[in-house]
Amino acid sequence: MSQTLLLRVFPPEQQNIGMGMWAMTLLLGPALGPIFWGWLTDNWSWHWIFLINVPIVVLAMFGGAALLRPIETERRIIPIDYIGLILLVIWVGCLQIILDIGRNHDWFGDPLIITLAVTSVIAFLIFVIWELTEDNPMVDLRVLRNRGLSVSLVVLAISFGGYFAGFVIVPAMATGVAWVHCDTGWLFFLIFSYRGATDGTACCAVDASV
Repeated sequence: MSQTLLLRVFPPEQQNIGMGMWAMTLLLGPALGPIFWGWLTDNWSWHWIFLINVPIVVLAMFGGAALLRPIETERRIIPIDYIGLILLVIWVGCLQIILDIGRNHDWFGDPLIITLAVTSVIAFLIFVIWELTEDNPMVDLRVLRNRGLSVSLVVLAISFGGYFAGFVIVPAMATGVAWVHCDTGWLFFLIFSYRGATDGTACCAVDASV
């Protein structure tokens, strides 16, 4: 959705710039965020992790209202797929709880994790069947019939999964090496953010120009 809005806001000759800015923000945020928030917590207070977002959100609200109002399309009232929404909340919620507490509950050695896993799988299967047969689905899965879109989503998921996994695995492993001190582990975040920002910006610029 964000990319679609950027393509509508930017004129055709500047769309590659917009996509480059989008990629740089998307990839730099998760890398620089932990460093900056850690500095705020150590030097000011953990409250500022949340308070510092207030002026940014206010600026984004006014900027979005000013930029998106001219391109607003005609509004249509579409029925809400409440059943699909409930199923989505159930299977995603159960999966999220498993990932959050699974390590502390010995994963599938705990009956609670098994119950959540079974519930998530059943709700997911019902969700897929329901969304494919609903006239106004909450998530239109029919678009996945497009082979290009499906392959792109799979590649994107694998790429971003590996990219963000590096933020967690590499600094933790590096701080365990004798020559890397824990206070300098943040340098690896900068390395990942630099490579991700430059590569992502270049790819988006080429894609937009094509």
